[in-house]
Amino acid sequence: MKVKAFEKTDYILVSSWWLQHGWSPVSFEMLPKIGFIVNDICAGFLYINDSKLCHLEWIVSDPNSDKQIRSESLEVLLDVLENTAKELGCSAVFTATKHENLIKRYKNNGYVTTDVEMTHLIKRI
Repeated sequence: MKVKAFEKTDYILVSSWWLQHGWSPVSFEMLPKIGFIVNDICAGFLYINDSKLCHLEWIVSDPNSDKQIRSESLEVLLDVLENTAKELGCSAVFTATKHENLIKRYKNNGYVTTDVEMTHLIKRI
């Protein structure tokens, strides 16, 4: 599997995946410095702060890719993000999603459900 660090030149590709899923692309300046792309099929990002908890976010994949290869690539992506978090001193990974397939994937990888029926809010300042 080909894993590479997300770079600014990858933004157009990843944004196209968000659009194909019917999501608004995350603006480049809102993305963290830590992100990866696997097999040019999926991408994900990791926000690190001054605690032992990090935030895994913006998981997206090419909806036109082969389903089996996409699934394998997503597994590799989660491994890379989690291992990076460990290497950077984190002891827990937090994430949130409403997408059932992603929830199942997270649970199959040892994540446990915390809150449900949440409303996420953002305020640009």
